[in-house]
Amino acid sequence: MAHTQEDRWAMMLMGPALVLLTLPVLWQNETRFDYYRAAAATQAVDSLDDVAAGTLISLTGPMESGSAIPGEYVEAFPGFLTVNREAEIYSWYQPDFSRNTHYEMKWKSSVQNSADNAGVKQECKSKSFYRAEYQVGELPIQTSLIEFFDDYDTIAPKTLRLKPTGMQLHLKPGSEYFHLTKKASDGLGDERVRYTGIPVPRVATYFGKYESGHGVADQSHHQSGIVYQMIQDSGNLHCIVAGDRPAALAKIKSHLQQLKWIIRGLGTASIITGFVILFSSITGFMYHLPLIGPLAGWGSFLAAVMIGLPIAILNIAAAYLIAHPLLLAIIATGIVATIYLLRKRGKASQQALRRDLNQQYGSPLGTDELKELEFLELAQMAMSDAQLDDNETKILQKWAKKHRWDQAKYDAMIARARSEREVIDPGTADDEHLRNVVRLAMADGTLTGYEIRTIRSVSKRLGFDDATIRKMIDRVRRDIARNRAEAQSHPAQ
Repeated sequence: MAHTQEDRWAMMLMGPALVLLTLPVLWQNETRFDYYRAAAATQAVDSLDDVAAGTLISLTGPMESGSAIPGEYVEAFPGFLTVNREAEIYSWYQPDFSRNTHYEMKWKSSVQNSADNAGVKQECKSKSFYRAEYQVGELPIQTSLIEFFDDYDTIAPKTLRLKPTGMQLHLKPGSEYFHLTKKASDGLGDERVRYTGIPVPRVATYFGKYESGHGVADQSHHQSGIVYQMIQDSGNLHCIVAGDRPAALAKIKSHLQQLKWIIRGLGTASIITGFVILFSSITGFMYHLPLIGPLAGWGSFLAAVMIGLPIAILNIAAAYLIAHPLLLAIIATGIVATIYLLRKRGKASQQALRRDLNQQYGSPLGTDELKELEFLELAQMAMSDAQLDDNETKILQKWAKKHRWDQAKYDAMIARARSEREVIDPGTADDEHLRNVVRLAMADGTLTGYEIRTIRSVSKRLGFDDATIRKMIDRVRRDIARNRAEAQSHPAQ
């Protein structure tokens, strides 16, 4: 099946749309309502006699099997708190919208819109079933907005009895599913239904609000909208959990952490997929070329991972810190303290270097004098062969222009560099010039990228590679640290 030009434009828009839709999902997942903290903050009660209306409570008590939950295709589900019906249909499905991939036959929760699925109709629907009312100990609990955190068990079809509606659909029980087989030879349109449920525990704990003699949902943090539905975050505290209070709280905490990590993983994969769709649609024409086609596919995927993964991680990290202000404050304080200590250490190193330079040159040096001396060292390095070529002249002129020197001063400094170069022992000049220029460049407290590039450019002709320059910079820094330590251990009296 070939994609039309309109399909390609649709896929180019689909990729960014998927990324933009996933980002708020990841953000809300980190800032979601903390069910564990809310449940842990409830008042644990053993009796309802003195509980005031509107109190957030937790109550542990026995649960009876009670009446069975009525079904729709089957008669009833005895011994369960809640039951989920998962309906799937066997139909054509295209897993990758970004390429000219073929459709596959798969079990899916709904029918994908395509010409191959024309006429395919799904008759069985997914649904959740609940009791009319729950009770933990002496507390009756409203079904509305109730939530559960325990694991679901598969309900064997042979333990259930079909109702007339299920018989009319011609559902047939299997080992795990009820099957609805249709006439297509390849199974197209066949359906299956699976039931799972949470068994009624012997002892359970309820968390929620006590109101009018019932346990009802506390909706003070209620969330609504498709994003909250996707991450299963209603914001309501109204749940029944198997076990006593400590066991129930541990289960809520574990469930919440597991759910967060699942959404983090799925969200990150969704963002990467969005970029894969975008990049693949852009380079789609390359897939038809021999040899290049597979490389284009891998290139799109690698680019999507390199861009999508950092975006997802940064989004998750930012939302996590917003949701944990104390941790954010600790990190911010640590960053500020680190910057302060580094600046303090830098100033101490700068002062130690300035003292060393002042002693070397015989007088206190101002900023302008430091720049002049730095230029002289650079110029003398460039004059190692007694000549300045065009490239070296351009480097020095650019340096002078950056420091707002006029032509007269530049010429005077070049002449001074030539005269001083003549009286220096050529056997030791180059290495000493490199050390001096690094020291002078660091004397103002920073060794800028421009200064490093200039030093590298001038030093190349002398045979100093990047490794040599880095070693010299490290050597100067060690000298500064040693001098600073000596000054601290022997302060001036």
